[in-house]
Formats: sequence, structure tokens, C-alpha cells
Amino acid sequence: MTGGAVPDPFAGHPDWALDPPRSIVPTPANMSGKLRGRRAYSSHILEKKSPKRKRRMSKPTEVAGADRKRVRILLAGKGD
Repeated sequence: MTGGAVPDPFAGHPDWALDPPRSIVPTPANMSGKLRGRRAYSSHILEKKSPKRKRRMSKPTEVAGADRKRVRILLAGKGD
């Protein structure tokens, strides 16, 4: 085997596959780059929760500091 060109590991992948996940890239609605996620307990036993509480739960929340590193790894597709 002689020294040849190194194969491109990204050959055949579309350009958008190489972009970072959209949730990490700052957007106009999230220019700070903070990770946002769903609130806990927002999808079950809704009858006993007040309308004010349900409205508050419908809005995204910031991911907890202890979970940020793990969430970034999972969003990047490297957490298998």
C-alpha cells in the first residue's frame, strides 16, 4: 500500500449534516445561546393544575446547569 490521498470522512454527507444542532446555535429568539427545553410534569394530570400553571408550563425553560453538558453531547449526536 503506497501513500495516497486520505479519504474524506464527510464525503457523501449533505452540507446541513455538518452544521451544529439548531438548539445550540444562537437565534434571534435565543441570542444568548442558552439551551431551552420542555418543563417537567407538563403532559399528564392536567385537570388539577391551575390554568395559570398550565400556561407557564407551555413556555420553554432553560436546561438546568447540571444537565447542560450531557444535553449538548446528545444534541450533537455523539451520545450513543
